[in-house]
Amino acid sequence: MSGNLIKRAVDAFDGIIGWLTYFGYSYSVNNLRDFDEILRAASLLALDELKNLHQHLRALGMPSSLEHLPKDQHHGE
Repeated sequence: MSGNLIKRAVDAFDGIIGWLTYFGYSYSVNNLRDFDEILRAASLLALDELKNLHQHLRALGMPSSLEHLPKDQHHGE
């Protein structure tokens, strides 16, 4: 893994350790070499987690500021 790739990952994931770990794991263990594909997968994971949080808050009858999340995504397909 080149230094430029690591810098690109740090910049793209804003230096957040968990996302950098996700990137490193995807790159080394899952053998994904397409940076944009890893970034897209991370974005979809984050969106799914926000949607799950929103559903959980609604089920508890709690207001959520996540009402403005897209209802359906084509995930770039």
